[in-house]
Amino acid sequence: MSRQILCRVAFVAIIMPGLLALQSGCQQKLPVTWTEPPVTSWTCDRMLEVQKEWKTLHDSFDDRWTKENYTERTSKLQGVLKKRLSPQDMAVLAATATAAHENTWSEFDRSAMEVLFEAFVTSGDRESLVTLLSNRCASEYDFMFVEGHLVHKRAKKLKDSVLVLGEAYSRGQDPQVRKTIAEAVRRGFKGLGIRGNDDADFVERAMGWYREHRDQLIVNPEYGAITIRMSNHFEQPLFKWKSPSAAKPAWMETFPRSAAPVQPKALDEQTNSLGMKFVLIPPGEFVMGSPESEKGRQENETPHPVRITKPFWLGVYEVTQIQYEQLMGIHSSDSYRSNVINGSITVDARNFAVDSVPWNYAAEFCNRLSEEEGLPPFYRLTMTENHRVFQDAGGPGYRLPTEAEWEYACRAGTTTPYSFGQTIQEDQAVVNRNPSGLARSYTTPVGSYPPNAFGLYDMHGNMSEWCNDVADERYYEVSPIDDPQGPPSWDPETKRFPDRGVSRGGSWGNKAEHMRSAYRLLPPASARNGFRVARSDGGEEWQQKLQDLADRDAASRMYAGHTASILSLAFSPDGKILASGSEDRMIKLWDIASATNSATLDGKASIESVAFSPDGRTLATGGGDRTVRLWDLATSKNNVAFRFD
Repeated sequence: MSRQILCRVAFVAIIMPGLLALQSGCQQKLPVTWTEPPVTSWTCDRMLEVQKEWKTLHDSFDDRWTKENYTERTSKLQGVLKKRLSPQDMAVLAATATAAHENTWSEFDRSAMEVLFEAFVTSGDRESLVTLLSNRCASEYDFMFVEGHLVHKRAKKLKDSVLVLGEAYSRGQDPQVRKTIAEAVRRGFKGLGIRGNDDADFVERAMGWYREHRDQLIVNPEYGAITIRMSNHFEQPLFKWKSPSAAKPAWMETFPRSAAPVQPKALDEQTNSLGMKFVLIPPGEFVMGSPESEKGRQENETPHPVRITKPFWLGVYEVTQIQYEQLMGIHSSDSYRSNVINGSITVDARNFAVDSVPWNYAAEFCNRLSEEEGLPPFYRLTMTENHRVFQDAGGPGYRLPTEAEWEYACRAGTTTPYSFGQTIQEDQAVVNRNPSGLARSYTTPVGSYPPNAFGLYDMHGNMSEWCNDVADERYYEVSPIDDPQGPPSWDPETKRFPDRGVSRGGSWGNKAEHMRSAYRLLPPASARNGFRVARSDGGEEWQQKLQDLADRDAASRMYAGHTASILSLAFSPDGKILASGSEDRMIKLWDIASATNSATLDGKASIESVAFSPDGRTLATGGGDRTVRLWDLATSKNNVAFRFD
């Protein structure tokens, strides 16, 4: 089969399996009910004859399908179906069709589907068209998207033809068919400011918006054109406003921007066991992104409505150097290493914002902090060939804030470029106003500048902060209104984790425009930034669950704390201590009597074996880095290391 035909088949969905009746020889009235798709078969003798005639004609063509003969050959093949199928036959076919993914269509199925679709569109047979699309819908027909066909001049007998998609979506029962229809609606209404929390909500809002504004709209004649679709089709809306002055995003009609927002206030405060301070951010709604008039604005800052429906805890300060060291046991911050260790500056850098932290290590810090607080970790660790990867697990433990939570907290009720107003001054944040170089060469102690209305420090400048989201330039165009969580962190088709993240707030070396509340930086996940910690507020319900978990663990002597698989175990000679080694590179020492973690040692690599010395004073560990380390259990220090190359 030619490449042109294969490409054509790849865009469509299977047609008419399980035909049980046709007019004039197979006439039988069948109910329009949903059944599981049967194996494709043609049980009607007459339809088998039609298929045979079609195949004979197809096989008579040589193998050289070209751009010049493609249209002629396709027209002849479809002519067989048009000649042999009456309008009554077609209506029966639409009603008895069953669904399948469009990529599974055969060439004959494709031809039949296009004949039916075109016949219903041009004749204005709305009921048969809705029935057909609700049972089976392809993304495009004859190299034009389905929504483009419905507003084409050939569809003049169909009043408000785009509403056919909404009718078919509400009637359809197969998930794949509904998904295909929803994608068509999202394409057609892209750029008009319609928002929804899911496909069903979006389709309903789009159809309602169209009914209300149809007298103010005209069809975009360029929509669906091959040159547009193959280049920048997604920028082309299905409709245009008759009067450009009437154009405004649809969401603004039901999600007005408050002209005088009430000054926000944090709901509560708390300090954890590491001395980190948190404020409870209240729920609310705001416009995320920036207007086109904002200085320094980027295209990926499309304004859109967001509603934060639940309160959440957020760190008052960015994580500091000393806090990072306390949990991670290592220190890689550039400002600390180059300016303190090398003697460039002579200040105490322990309360400087930590920097040079990849996304994975920020997530690991959150998991270790959860462990310290006795909370189930938010992230799940997955080992890959080259590095550790974290996925959302959804536990009540510490995590990074979502991008929506971050901007909501940063704005603190404001709509200006900065939470302090239209501009930002040097006494409000570390701002680089030196065009020929950097204003300074290191971060500052956290809290050195005034907080915003929520009591949060350094939301502008100091260190760019990791968010929980993975990167997607266009996510703002499709994100839900309520509690956006960001794009999926796992791609089931490519079986890969996205390799870029989102950081916000700008750094000490950035100019003011990069510190705006709406500014988005989408760096590789291996980039080295700072971060602050968040946690969902579970309220009394979560407190009870945590208590139940603690009671269960105490009753069964569960030793929970590692963030990855446990590879090795060993008891001390006196039976009072249990040592465990894990893929998370940690060695944990447990007091058997109290079932508590008495010490945690950083083994630098996955711990594949652990063993106590006969006197119980030394612990030997073997790691995935081919190194044996000896630990003095009195001081928890690694005194000797042997590497085997």
